[in-house]
Amino acid sequence: MKNVLLSTLFLMAFVLGVFAQQMQIQHQGQVIASGSTITIPGDPSQPELVAELSIKNLSTTDTMMVKCRKIVVDTISGTSNYFCWAACFPSFVYLSPTVIPIFPNTITNEFSGHYEPREHSGITKMCYSFFDTRNVNDSVYVYVDFFASGIGIDDEPSLQNVSISNPYPNPASSRVNFDYQLPANARQAVISVHSLLGSKVKEIRISGTNGKATFDVNDLKEGIYFYSIVVDNNIIATKRLVVSR
Repeated sequence: MKNVLLSTLFLMAFVLGVFAQQMQIQHQGQVIASGSTITIPGDPSQPELVAELSIKNLSTTDTMMVKCRKIVVDTISGTSNYFCWAACFPSFVYLSPTVIPIFPNTITNEFSGHYEPREHSGITKMCYSFFDTRNVNDSVYVYVDFFASGIGIDDEPSLQNVSISNPYPNPASSRVNFDYQLPANARQAVISVHSLLGSKVKEIRISGTNGKATFDVNDLKEGIYFYSIVVDNNIIATKRLVVSR
């Protein structure tokens, strides 16, 4: 059973689209676009899987005072996670109490996200955001899939060739459509829709290697929702849906 824990404050920043141009995420020396997903593979028997990220201040004049926020998008029951931002914090801490100054055109390597699979296989999906406390519009975020499996992720058939389109129309007023693609050997697949607070409001089963799914949203209040394509109990992708009338 997976638990969904979402941070409302972060999501409000997300839906307003206020992600800055003056901060950059790097992973293993590569620039990661804000909103992208990286995968950290490992074995369920490992004590922990670790995602190490670097944050760069692209400004040539201004020092940023940066905090980190952790969002648990979806996690495997019985596992644990925590993060470090200058210091390491217990699993129940979601917003770093520490502020790290990042000087102009400087990189800090003070972040690491930690996941303890505790012998449980599957994908836990986390989101980490970084923002300037003096200008919260300066922020970036990244999704991290901690993939704990006894086989390599490239060998997991249910995670290959899965995709879902952006919704159309978006915003939607009465009905919304999604195009999707699934692997031929997927055992179960659904599109699940959640509110900003993480409550599931709709779910529709999908099948076949590709197709079109349609939702009636007349019963949903105006606002922001998130939808995920879930294949064989693994969240593959999460995107935003707007209902407006």
